[in-house]
Amino acid sequence: SEVYNAGTSLGVSKGCIGMKAVEWRSLLIAAAKSGHWKVCLSTLQFLRPYLEAVHVSLAENDEERILLQRDYDRIAPALTTAIRCLAIRSQYAWCVRILYDWIEWSGRAPPKGAVLGAVRILAARGRGQEVNSLLAHCTTSSLSSDTVVYERSLYVGAITTLYNEGLYDDADDAFVAAIPRGFLPLSLERQAFDAEQRITLDLHGMNVAVAHSAVRMALQQEVLSISWNRTELWANDMVIV
Repeated sequence: SEVYNAGTSLGVSKGCIGMKAVEWRSLLIAAAKSGHWKVCLSTLQFLRPYLEAVHVSLAENDEERILLQRDYDRIAPALTTAIRCLAIRSQYAWCVRILYDWIEWSGRAPPKGAVLGAVRILAARGRGQEVNSLLAHCTTSSLSSDTVVYERSLYVGAITTLYNEGLYDDADDAFVAAIPRGFLPLSLERQAFDAEQRITLDLHGMNVAVAHSAVRMALQQEVLSISWNRTELWANDMVIV
């Protein structure tokens, strides 16, 4: 049962089975192409020691960080392949579980393709809240990169998927979560115009799904901003660019 030692890096293991991480990855890919999701799930456990050996916290300087990242990049495609196979077999709970495990084992955010693969199967099953929980877990501050390209791609992809599945409230929740963290842009300006206030919402750079949530949230924000004891109707104009 104890085949690998957590400190073996990517070389041949000290156990009785002399397979490297890339060979386990190849086995997993072959199993995925054959539709054997249980083999994929089991094989991921054999990658665990290799992921722990390249954990981001082990790098003491930039050179070591580059080397560990290189080794990690050799393993990472295995996760995307496994998620794809599990999703096809409707194993959405396992999709989420192995993503959480992957983060714990490697100290890194999972590959974008793997996360969005899980998002698609969760959304197809109407599990929008779980999508948002997964996004929050994959974009925690400890996993964030210097740029927000990864995070923006996840949220745009997730909002689009939720929108396409008709889960508009869950798409809005994802949009609201992304805005204050700077993952998505939102330009909402208020200007005085002919003694009334005009609100301008700029949708440049958004696809249809993200723009849909932006408009819904902007309107909701304006409605909530009106005092409950006002008797007149809201007379402000909203200009959508």
